[in-house]
Amino acid sequence: MSGNKDYVIGVDIGGSHIACCAVDPAAGEIVENTVVDEPVDSKAGKTEILDTWSKAVRTVVAGRGNTAPDGIGFAMPGPFDYRTGVAGFSGNDKYDSLYGVNVAEELAASLGLASPLRFINDATAFAVGSAWRGAGRRYRRIVAATLGTGFGSAFVADGVPVVSGDAVPEHGCVWHLPFEDGIADDYISTRWVVERFADLKGYRIEGVKGAAERAAHDAGVRAVFERYGRNLGEILGPWIGRFDAQALIFGGNVAGAIDLFGPALLQALAEHGADVAVEVCPLRDKAALLGAARLFESGFWRRIEDDLPRA
Repeated sequence: MSGNKDYVIGVDIGGSHIACCAVDPAAGEIVENTVVDEPVDSKAGKTEILDTWSKAVRTVVAGRGNTAPDGIGFAMPGPFDYRTGVAGFSGNDKYDSLYGVNVAEELAASLGLASPLRFINDATAFAVGSAWRGAGRRYRRIVAATLGTGFGSAFVADGVPVVSGDAVPEHGCVWHLPFEDGIADDYISTRWVVERFADLKGYRIEGVKGAAERAAHDAGVRAVFERYGRNLGEILGPWIGRFDAQALIFGGNVAGAIDLFGPALLQALAEHGADVAVEVCPLRDKAALLGAARLFESGFWRRIEDDLPRA
């Protein structure tokens, strides 16, 4: 990339932080020393949240000599209207103050840049980034899943998310599918692990990392992770076969515990006849940044813009 021109910004909106960076779209690479990661109080008011997001993006722009990017792509959790930029967050204690807010208009005004803004689901952005430049690039058809606070997923063929048709669930994701006494997200999430740990030990821990550290010397805790892996395999197994996926690619914080849940996952997948490669994407959180930035690759955008989900 020559000078500070011809770059786009990829943004990943998390539940407690914002990450953003400059991306060289021709190379499909994050520009060195441009990643900004800032904490966000997701329970704060609209103005504070949007100001924090704007400040992070402006920091990247300043680092590029204040040259406006060719576009700014946002990997955004749902519910969100990815076509219009209107937030549908409500009732989950995170970003509730943005409910009904046209984030696209508010951010454009705050940033004061001529750069267009585009939006994509955060789990889909991870899948796109992995298929473009990560572990998924070696395969034509992948299922990608982000394992963390919630259960994100996407189905990707030849680099493009598949959101309709008989080979994928409704909306092209699995979090909402019925499973046992609830839905898939109830059983594949940080809170499920924390709750099962509390049931077992009689006290609560902050997150999955704390449980994983205890698993080495506690068979009961290991059993919690084994059940997590089986849940994951039972949910994804039938759809991996229907989609004819070649690989299952993981991201998210819980993916770091794959040594604990992986064997049970593989057994459950095998029981469903789902013979796939299973990998943790080495790009980790950077995959979503690249996936968001790819929204400004014209050929890619034309293939997905009409399929972006509404809130």
